[in-house]
Amino acid sequence: MRTIGLLGMITVVILIGGCVITPSSGTNPDENYRTGSTGLSVSFLTNTPPSKLYDDEDFKAMLEIRNIGATDVIANGRLYLSGFDPSIITGIDSSGFLIQDLEGKSLYNPEGGYDVATFDGHIRDLESRQVDYYDVPILATACYAYETIAAPTLCLDPDPYSNTRETKACSAGSVENVGGSQGGPVAVTSVTVEPSPGKAKIKFDISNVGGGTVIRSGLEYLTRCNPYSTTKLEYEDVDYVKIEEVQIGDQTITGSCKPVDNEHIRLHNGKGFVWCEVTGLMGSAYKTPLTIKLSYNYRSTTERNIRIVQTP
Repeated sequence: MRTIGLLGMITVVILIGGCVITPSSGTNPDENYRTGSTGLSVSFLTNTPPSKLYDDEDFKAMLEIRNIGATDVIANGRLYLSGFDPSIITGIDSSGFLIQDLEGKSLYNPEGGYDVATFDGHIRDLESRQVDYYDVPILATACYAYETIAAPTLCLDPDPYSNTRETKACSAGSVENVGGSQGGPVAVTSVTVEPSPGKAKIKFDISNVGGGTVIRSGLEYLTRCNPYSTTKLEYEDVDYVKIEEVQIGDQTITGSCKPVDNEHIRLHNGKGFVWCEVTGLMGSAYKTPLTIKLSYNYRSTTERNIRIVQTP
């Protein structure tokens, strides 16, 4: 009996130990959630609106909004419906749907935030217009503020041309953990380091990878994104990304970055670049993190084609 009891106690201890070793949190601290090239994903829910409507029916559109990027969205972005004749489909608010706070992807929320936007309207009769049917694209335009954070690791060598036989921790100018995208529609696609004695120049390339339009950072530009706005976006309002911060180690080098236009990088054909410089380097070669933080407004559009038919 004592032997059986002892074996039972050992079994319990092993089971408890197993529970401690294998946590049930479901999170992986090594997982990189800053991936993907989309911020907000907007899509029409099935049959809302349906592909065919009669002109004596009400109009209803429902859209799923998901934040599948790595930045939280605060409640200042909006979703608009357009593309239709407002004298035929009436009652759609031109001020749009206010997008509520939506959490971005994180270690503890790999799916991001979720919401549903609903637009209710009415359809005017087609008979009085002597029209049998009306084919129309329903455009859903999302306008929102977003950020991109890239964090590659660089090798800085204060004496890159040294002829000594010193074993160095890394190769001067090498870069790790960059490229692809960082969980946003604007991405840092490459980083290049040009080492010099006591300093280094750092170039990073950025691209619009989300398929939409990049707009200058700031609420006034976000307001102009409304397709119903009387103040439209101008040429100088689009294809600009703001440099919020460039930091290497514990040194902020944002002020050294060129070329910039009022803290913004200009994109040409969806691509741009900037050079920054770090100075005062001393000691032997070492690896250090580079943090690049960019901010911008973004506009993306999805479409559903419908037909409105005159009621028999």
